[in-house]
Amino acid sequence: MSQGGEPPRQEGICIRDFADIFVLAKALSYSCYVSTDVGETLGLHSALQWFDDMHFDNVDFETDSKLTVEFVRRQANGIAHALARDTLLLTSPAVYYDIPDCIETLIINEML
Repeated sequence: MSQGGEPPRQEGICIRDFADIFVLAKALSYSCYVSTDVGETLGLHSALQWFDDMHFDNVDFETDSKLTVEFVRRQANGIAHALARDTLLLTSPAVYYDIPDCIETLIINEML
């Protein structure tokens, strides 16, 4: 742990279409220890880079960080957090083309 007691950062990104249907997801972690606000900013930066690499445009971002972009309270944040927790089991970033097991129940519950 760092001097401030912050754990390494894990990030989860979930892409949905205009109807909130799952499109892609990504889970990654950083080997560095950073504060929560820096970690949230790094996560947003990673998402922006990933979207730019895929040539996505006209994208709305949602986060539970009050410091980076518009704050949204909804279950989508639970999905991003579940993806982030899944990074503890990964050795490198993972891109999911199908709904990963770690968020399948959350996605299905949202559709009901």
